[in-house]
Amino acid sequence: MQGASAAVLSVFVGIAAYRPDMVVHLILIGPVKLMYVAAVFVLLDLVGIGSGDGVAHEAHIGGALYGLLSSLQLKQGRDWSLGFVELLERLWPFRARKARMRVEKSFSRSTPRNDEKYNADKREKQARVDSILDKISRSGYDSLSKEEKDYLFKASDGR
Repeated sequence: MQGASAAVLSVFVGIAAYRPDMVVHLILIGPVKLMYVAAVFVLLDLVGIGSGDGVAHEAHIGGALYGLLSSLQLKQGRDWSLGFVELLERLWPFRARKARMRVEKSFSRSTPRNDEKYNADKREKQARVDSILDKISRSGYDSLSKEEKDYLFKASDGR
């Protein structure tokens, strides 16, 4: 790795820390969690420190550390990049300024769902819709409770 490799490793480790259960499919190996792939790259750099091979392993480790820490902070709702964006806006004030709209950023503190959880939730919702539709076919729409009607309406709306 050379050039912008420390930045690339920073982004890679940051993504792996933010979504540690994300699975990537590697040729000849198969499905592997992203965090394990990132750990291998970091370990290779740790082993390479002091080898004198012309690769800046220390820079890679620094990039990986920054990616890890910034990702963990982002999970807690703190975005380290906002200060950098404000600095850039102050450095280039000659840009044509548009009326500034205030954008509120909010981060969910919940862990992102993986594919299995998403599919299980989807199957559960579909099973509930199917049971409500069975009840309609047996007893008619008027036999539904208000809660069942609301659930069916929301499900048909795609929410």
